[in-house]
Amino acid sequence: MKKKVLPILLAVLVLLCACHVRGEKNAPEHPFAFYYARSKITYQKEDSVICAETREYDPQTMPLEKLLSSYFEGPASSELSMPFPANTQVLSCQKEGTSVTLSMNEPYMRLSGINKSVADACLAKTLLGCGGIERVTILAPDDTMTTLTQKNLVFTDTGAQVQDTSVTLYFADAENRFLLPEQRSTEPLEEPEIPRYIVSQLIAGTQQRGYGNTIPAGTRLLGIKTENGVCTVDFSAEFLTNSPQMHFAERMTVYSIVNSLTELDAVSSVQIVVEGEIVDFFSRMSLAEPISRENTMIGPVKAASGEICASLCVYDGQQLLPISMILPATENENEAETVLQALIGFEPYNVYRDLFPEDTVLRSIQVDDRLCRVDLSGEGLKALPPEQMQIALRSIVATLCMNDVADMVLLTVDGAAPAAEFERPVSAEADWVAD
Repeated sequence: MKKKVLPILLAVLVLLCACHVRGEKNAPEHPFAFYYARSKITYQKEDSVICAETREYDPQTMPLEKLLSSYFEGPASSELSMPFPANTQVLSCQKEGTSVTLSMNEPYMRLSGINKSVADACLAKTLLGCGGIERVTILAPDDTMTTLTQKNLVFTDTGAQVQDTSVTLYFADAENRFLLPEQRSTEPLEEPEIPRYIVSQLIAGTQQRGYGNTIPAGTRLLGIKTENGVCTVDFSAEFLTNSPQMHFAERMTVYSIVNSLTELDAVSSVQIVVEGEIVDFFSRMSLAEPISRENTMIGPVKAASGEICASLCVYDGQQLLPISMILPATENENEAETVLQALIGFEPYNVYRDLFPEDTVLRSIQVDDRLCRVDLSGEGLKALPPEQMQIALRSIVATLCMNDVADMVLLTVDGAAPAAEFERPVSAEADWVAD
């Protein structure tokens, strides 16, 4: 599913107010502004849409979770109303630097239009009152998101004004494992100008602390065009000569470009060329064909909703390569089983191949004192040539060890050792997986 930043319709809010409504008779020891919707909205004066109720909260000593819990109890004043639907909750709250990301539950999806804009503004304005928070991202269950800063929260009616162009860029996390979204806004752009703006901002680099740049040093944008859903991006030679040597970083470069551009409705895939010429490979990844979006590498991981940060060791025809994915946890699976099922069921793309025949089944998996016992089954698996069988089984061992599921793995196929190498527990060796 394509992630989109929903339009911020705060123009029709006509002002976040300076008005405060007392929620308690006694003045709180640590007064803090909780913003809610006015019970009666007239759109005629400065405090007619959103107003603050002063309640007890100390950002210096109390966690954000306490603030959010108190916020969703609703306002005490009859002059204010809760802008969110009943049973709306924040599933997870992650703070990185000056940014906070909130993952919402299903009732949040009932909001739309001006009601959603009012609700988002109330919650964001409340959180922005905490010292050190400058950006609030609200993530819906369908992966759409709204990011608000003090600059976004307008104090005048701008309904008749042309709105700035907002885009979502993707940069690398600190470990080069996942892409993290970063919003940018600029003066209004015509639709054909937006892809060029996106790539130019990727080249300029991140503005977010803790994020990493993805475009090779010295790279220049020579040209960009979109036809029939394919956006062709032409880079200077530095894109290749200064390309990253680590596979994790290579994926970050390619998919920061692809995922940023495919945020646009007009772009479904991206063809990367250098000096006007198609190149077969970047480092290990193929650039010969247009590349489609990859959502499983977009963070941050929402651990509270059961997501798992995993590394899979997949095969490119020559060697095992590590790729990071965000996996949904299931109720009846432990982490080891979830990760291994993802590896066995891996869908090939780009240079990454499928190692396991379709009838491969994970019969059992058990972890005991850092030893993981895995039993597989499948006629196709048994019929694999010895060399391919070895690679497939090594990918299992390397994946389980890389995810810190176990230190040693004992592998069997229908209860028997599939090869002499796996008659005893084995651990992943350094030369099994490329950097």
